Amino acid sequence: MADSSTQTLHYTTINTLSPNTSVVINPPILIHPLLFDIILAFNHIICGEIIGLFGIVSNIINIIVFVKQGFDETVNITLTSLAISNIGALVSLQLYNIMANPWMTKAELSFLPIDIAAYAAFYPHNYFIRVGGFITAFASLERCMCVVLPLTFKNIITKKVVITANVVIFLATSFNIFPAYYVGELSNVFSAKLNKTVIGLSFRSAILTAAAIVRGLGIRGTYFQLALVLYSFAFLMETLNSSVNVFVYYNMSGRYRTSLMDLFQSSKGFTKKESRFEG
Repeated sequence: MADSSTQTLHYTTINTLSPNTSVVINPPILIHPLLFDIILAFNHIICGEIIGLFGIVSNIINIIVFVKQGFDETVNITLTSLAISNIGALVSLQLYNIMANPWMTKAELSFLPIDIAAYAAFYPHNYFIRVGGFITAFASLERCMCVVLPLTFKNIITKKVVITANVVIFLATSFNIFPAYYVGELSNVFSAKLNKTVIGLSFRSAILTAAAIVRGLGIRGTYFQLALVLYSFAFLMETLNSSVNVFVYYNMSGRYRTSLMDLFQSSKGFTKKESRFEG
């Protein structure tokens, strides 16, 4: 038997062929396959991808507007950080949407799409979502202190303090995903469905007990089909949440609305000048 410090175990491993190869089995079917495919295709490809692309563009616009306004108001620093975290969350979800769609998961590839999605998209997405949550809380704290301590607010919440706080949030939250990457790795796994060895997600023996506890909700676990459906709805809600800030800012901030209109007018004017020059 391989040394326990290097042996790996997939969530659905039934026996180990070698130190670097695991055997995976298929989960039971809890939802009708056609309904399952329709839900995932609608949530991931139709809604998730379209809304996600809009969200990425709208958050880039937000960053441009805040940079144009300048960072004399510290809240613009925080909102810019929030837009960056939203872009990270949405970009990672775009990858997840592609990997988790029914056509990708049914294709005979040299890797397991869901495993790649978990490793390359799921963990980073959770990181950016947590960063966004902490930044939103910090922005609320800024607004609260502005109301409670209007005379001393600018002396307490300085530009240096806000920049430091946002950097600390990004760095400190990253420690949350280090364990996932430490115990998980992409390695050779034998797929019973494909009847061949492919690249999949395996875990070190250090978390065998934890894997056994959450086995049902793990990758290809007993309830993993149901978990994928629930994830698709949860990720769709997170996509919406990360994409609608442009509407919130536009309706609640006259300064943002003015800056946004100026930005579009400047772009329109530049386009007209370029057309005249080409003519």
